[in-house]
Amino acid sequence: MQTKYLDQEELRAFFKSVQKGGSKRDIAMFTLSYLYGLRTSEMVNMKFEDLHLDAKKIHITRSKHGVPGVYELETDTMRLLRAYMRARKKLKHAATSPYLFLSNRSQDRPMSRWNVLKLFQKYLKQSGNQRKLGVHSLRHSTGAVLAMETGNEDGIAVRLGHRSVRSTKRYMQLGSKEEMKRQREFNKLLKL
Repeated sequence: MQTKYLDQEELRAFFKSVQKGGSKRDIAMFTLSYLYGLRTSEMVNMKFEDLHLDAKKIHITRSKHGVPGVYELETDTMRLLRAYMRARKKLKHAATSPYLFLSNRSQDRPMSRWNVLKLFQKYLKQSGNQRKLGVHSLRHSTGAVLAMETGNEDGIAVRLGHRSVRSTKRYMQLGSKEEMKRQREFNKLLKL
């Protein structure tokens, strides 16, 4: 089975689209998803208490038997999260909901996986990308970009919460610059 991911050009276009047309919630949500290789279920179930902004840390509870972890928050990520938290405070049920990313319709509940998918596809399309991809492709993109930039299987496994580097091997096959260039050229031929 082919691992579907966004290459660096597609990632730039996607995030430009999110920043141009997205809410502070959407910007923070998709940025965290990409930076920490979150599954959609991990993102929507993230709690307010998982953020430790004063310590510049985030706790991620992994699903599918993944390894939970505490990760550093970069300065730019902190800025996005603080902007979102200011906007979140204005929501009707923000003070009583434990969830970090709240639904626009029912503000005491988390975003649904379906709504996250629809938002992802909207921003992907707005970026000019017509490929049929799901939100999980952001997680695969994290692994592919880390493989290309670092080649460090152990580091990728930690970042994605894998229990074993065996799960990480798929990204190492994608990781060479030559392979990513070949994949891009092939995708152009297929009009993907």
